Amino acid sequence: MANNLFQGYSHIGVYVTDREKAIQFYQDVLSFDLLFKVDNESDGLLIAMLQLGNCYVEVLEPPQGRENIVPGAMSSVNHIGIVVTDIDKACSHVESFGYSIENRGIYDVPRFGRPDLDLKVAFFRGPNGERIELFQELYRK
Repeated sequence: MANNLFQGYSHIGVYVTDREKAIQFYQDVLSFDLLFKVDNESDGLLIAMLQLGNCYVEVLEPPQGRENIVPGAMSSVNHIGIVVTDIDKACSHVESFGYSIENRGIYDVPRFGRPDLDLKVAFFRGPNGERIELFQELYRK
């Protein structure tokens, strides 16, 4: 029954302190396309939806002084994972915008759930503290 009810991924919602700064970050640093912006009159949320491939991120800026418009609203998702073709170049690109790769840089993750798949991953924080994971899939022959 539930197999037909739940269809799959829709989007990731991230609360931010500055919608315009978040839009600029996702567009300029990570190459997302802006799909739309809307100012929600009923609760004052400033919303934008962005897309990169099949990844959709909805940024939500609550009105000033109403950061807890939704209980726990300013708590963030753990991270947003983005596939890259070259982890070294992607990290250099992110750093060229002034963002720092966390901890020791690029991690090698062997056999991530499959014997033919290795990953290289790196994490950094976006302009609103959201944690972004870059990952490159490396298939074994």
